[in-house]
Amino acid sequence: MYNYDFSTLNSSDFEEFVCDLLNANEESNQSVIKYRTFKDGKDKGIDFLYSTRENELEIVGQAKHYYRSGFSQLKQKIKNEEKKKVNKLNPSRYIFATSVDLNVANVEDVKELFSPYIKSSTDIYGKSDLNKNLENNPKVLDSHFKLWFSSKNVLNKLLNYSIEGRSSEFIDTEIKKRLRLFVKTRQFGQARTTLLKNKFTIITGEPGIGKTTIAEMLIYDFIKENFELTYIYDDIKEVEQVFKNDDSKQLFYFDDFLGHNSYEIIRAKSSETALMKILRRISNSTNKYLILTTRTFILNSAVNESEKLRSLNLKTKESTIELHAYTESIRTQLLRNHIEEADISTDHKTILCTKYITNFIVKHPNFSPRSIEYITSTGIIEGLTPEEYQSFIQDNFNKPSEIWKHAYEQQISDIDRLLLNTMISFSDSVDISELEYAFIARLNYEVQNNNFRKPLNPFNTTLKRLEGGFIINEYQHQRKTPHFKFINPSLVDFLLDYLRKEKDEVIRIAESAYYLQQLTSRLYQLFETDVKHPFSKSLQERLVNEDSDFIKVGSKTSDYLTIVFLLQKHSNEKSKEEIIIRNLELINDWSFLFDDEYLIYQMAEFLEIIESNNVIRFFALESPMVFTILLLNTNELDEATDLVELMQTKFEIDLEKFFQQENYTSLSEHFSELFNYKIENEIEWLKEYSYDESSADEKEQEIISLLDEFISIGLEIEVDFTPFREFNWVEVGFENYLNEQMLKDN
Repeated sequence: MYNYDFSTLNSSDFEEFVCDLLNANEESNQSVIKYRTFKDGKDKGIDFLYSTRENELEIVGQAKHYYRSGFSQLKQKIKNEEKKKVNKLNPSRYIFATSVDLNVANVEDVKELFSPYIKSSTDIYGKSDLNKNLENNPKVLDSHFKLWFSSKNVLNKLLNYSIEGRSSEFIDTEIKKRLRLFVKTRQFGQARTTLLKNKFTIITGEPGIGKTTIAEMLIYDFIKENFELTYIYDDIKEVEQVFKNDDSKQLFYFDDFLGHNSYEIIRAKSSETALMKILRRISNSTNKYLILTTRTFILNSAVNESEKLRSLNLKTKESTIELHAYTESIRTQLLRNHIEEADISTDHKTILCTKYITNFIVKHPNFSPRSIEYITSTGIIEGLTPEEYQSFIQDNFNKPSEIWKHAYEQQISDIDRLLLNTMISFSDSVDISELEYAFIARLNYEVQNNNFRKPLNPFNTTLKRLEGGFIINEYQHQRKTPHFKFINPSLVDFLLDYLRKEKDEVIRIAESAYYLQQLTSRLYQLFETDVKHPFSKSLQERLVNEDSDFIKVGSKTSDYLTIVFLLQKHSNEKSKEEIIIRNLELINDWSFLFDDEYLIYQMAEFLEIIESNNVIRFFALESPMVFTILLLNTNELDEATDLVELMQTKFEIDLEKFFQQENYTSLSEHFSELFNYKIENEIEWLKEYSYDESSADEKEQEIISLLDEFISIGLEIEVDFTPFREFNWVEVGFENYLNEQMLKDN
C-alpha cells in the first residue's frame, strides 16, 4: 500500500495533486464531473471547483496541507476561518481534503463542522484516503514529480547519501524543504532530456538563476531510480577513481566544474584533456551519467579559448537556465513557496503578500530565485520594522548591487569587516581554527600598524554577530569541527568586487596573512599575467626574510614550492634567488606533485619563465625527478613534446641518458598512451573535417615521424595505427563536402 506523507509538496502542489486525484477518480467512474483549480483559492475558500449551467458553485473543494501541524490546529482553522467561507459560498456540495491522517472521530468532527455542505463522510479525505485513491490511480504520480520523494522508501535512498562535506544537503528536513520550494519549469524537462540523450549535460546560467536547484532535482530523480551518486569536489579526474566498468548505475555531479575564480579556472584548464576522456567514456557507457554546472560566460570563454573543448561540441549539450523562462505565474509560485517556508515574522509575511509588493517582485527585471531567497532569509531581515522591510525589498530589486554594500558598510562594525575580509582570502569557505588564527593575525597587524584597539574575546564575539546574516556553519547539523562558508554566492561576488577596487585593503590582508593559502587562493595567482595589486615592498621583504613564518606545523612540502613561485612572480628583491634556491633544496621528495594538478601546471609555467642560471642548473642536476613527474602528467603528445624540447634546449639534459635512468617503463607506457590518444583525436578530426584521402595519410606520417624521434632517444613505444585503416577516407571526405555545401545552402 502507498504511504506518502505529502511532506515534499507545498500548499499549491497539494491542491493541484488533490484536484488531479479526484479527477482521476471521476474519470475511472465515467463521470462528467471535471474539477478545476484556482490560484486565488486561499482568498475565496475555493481550491477546486465543479460548475454547471444551473449552479456555478455545484461542488466546491478545499485542500488543507497541515502535515506539520496536526488535527487540533486544523480543527481550529476550520472553526475560525474555513466554515465562514463555506457559509458565504453556500455550495450544493463540499469536499474537504487534508494531508493530516484522520481517524473516525476526526472525520465526524470535520463533517459536523462543515454541516450541511458535506453530504457524506466519503467527501472527506485524510492522508490514508488519499493514498488509497492514489493506489487506484497510479498515473497521477507521473504528473507530480515531487510526490515520489515523500515516500519513505525513496526518501531513505536520498538520506543514505550523507557525503563528506555535502551531508547537510542530504538531511530529511533539508531535502523536503528544497522540494517544497522547487517549481517545476520546462527548463527542468529540457535538462533531463539533454542528460538522457547525451549521457551528460552542462547546466549554465547567470549567478542566482537556479542552476544548482535544477541539478539537485535531477540528482534526486536519479537516486530514486537506484543510481549511485558521486560528488566531484576538485577535479574531474575523481570520476576515474570510482568509475565502474560494468552496467551498474552511476551518476556523477560536478558543481562549478570550470571554477568561478582565477585559481579554479586555471585548475580546470589543466584538466581539459581528462574532461574530454571522461565525457567520451561516459557517452559510450551504459547507465553512466554526468551533470555539470557553470556560469554561462565562463563556459563561453572556456570554449572560445580551447580547441579541445570546441571539438566536443559542448554547447550542444548545454541546458541554459534563462530568466525569461520564469513566467509571471512561475515567479508568483516561487515567491509563495518561499513565503510559506520562511521562518520570518507574520508582519514580514504580510508585507510580502500585499498585492503591491507581490506585483513589484514578480514583474521586476531583476527578479531571480536567489533574490527571493535573500529577502526571505531570517538572518538578513531580522529586526527590520514592516516599513523598513518594504523599503529593503524595493532597494534589493532596484539596486541589487547596493544591498550587500549597505549591509557591509552600514550594518556591521570594523572588526566584523575584518573577519569577512580575512575569510574571503581563503576562498568561499574555511575551517574555524584556520579562520581564527588568520583573524587574530589580522587584528595584531591592525594594532601594530593602525592603532586598532583589540576587544576581549574578539573572534567568538564577531563570529556570533556575523553567523546567520553573512556566514553559516556548513556542518551545523553534524558533530564536526565547524567549517564556515558565506551565506550567499552574491556576497562572495560583492566582496571580490570590493577588493578589486580597494588596493589598500588587499595590501593589508596580504601583509597580515598567516597562511600561504590567503595569498594564493584569491589575492595573487602564482603566474597570473594581469596582477592589479602587486606585492607591497613589506610583503616582498617578509617573503624573503621571514619566509619560514609561512611554514606551519604540519605544512605540506608544497608550501616551499609555493613560496618559490610567489617570489619568482611577485618579488623584486635582489636576494630572492638565494631564498628560491634554499626553498628548492628543502624539498627532498617531489612526489607530492603527483597529487596536485594545479601545482604541476604552475611548475611547467615556472620552468618556462625562469632565467636564473643557478635555478636552471639546480633542476638540470639535482631534480630530474621533477621532469619525470611533469612528463607522466602530460595529457597530450604535443604538450609532452614541448616539454622534452625544453629539457634539451634550456636545461641541456641528455635525453638518452635521462630516459634510460628515469622510470623507463612508466615513461614508455605513458608515451604509448599519448601516441594512441593522439591517433584517436586525429581520427575524430578527420571524420568531421577531412575532404580527401591525403589528409589521413598526412596525419599518419606526422605521427610516424614523431614516433621515430622518440624511439631514437631510447623509448620503446607501442602504437596502434590500425584505426587509420578502418575508414574509407574518400567516402568520408565526400560526405563532409556534401555536409558543408548543405550548410552553405541553408
